[in-house]
Amino acid sequence: LMLNNVWGMINASWISLRSDERKVQVSEHEEVKEHISVGRSQRLVIFLLAVLTEVGTWSGILSSGVLFILTSQSVDLVIRSTVAIMFVQNVDEIIFESCCSREIKESLRNASYKTLHPFSVLGYSKDESLLLENRYSLFVHLPVIAAISCGVVFGMRLLPELSCLHF
Repeated sequence: LMLNNVWGMINASWISLRSDERKVQVSEHEEVKEHISVGRSQRLVIFLLAVLTEVGTWSGILSSGVLFILTSQSVDLVIRSTVAIMFVQNVDEIIFESCCSREIKESLRNASYKTLHPFSVLGYSKDESLLLENRYSLFVHLPVIAAISCGVVFGMRLLPELSCLHF
């Protein structure tokens, strides 16, 4: 469940650092394109304050969640820990839904940003870039995540002194 945010964070990185155009859906058949004129230093500040803070928070929640789950004494505590972690992970969406006005929500939902796909920087077309992204996620990203997860679980099981952390 935590890995659903990875592509969103990658997308936010590309938007904050590389996007130069914003499309807003005005009506069902009409879109308005707006040019984004933001300097590199402003983009870097936006990236640091918006994206890297989210990555840091996500990493902290992930590592503490894995620690809670791996050190739980019962299945009941594993389920409770998982639910608690997902609640903490979704607090920002809950606050957004309850505090933002309808106009802001609609403006954000109707906006899309023109970005270069990661592989288009290397000279690939949009279709080729999307195909390479798909292949990367299937044959690199998922196996690496599975290997890391299995390594942590088996490592904690094989080294009992690490699995009994004392606080």
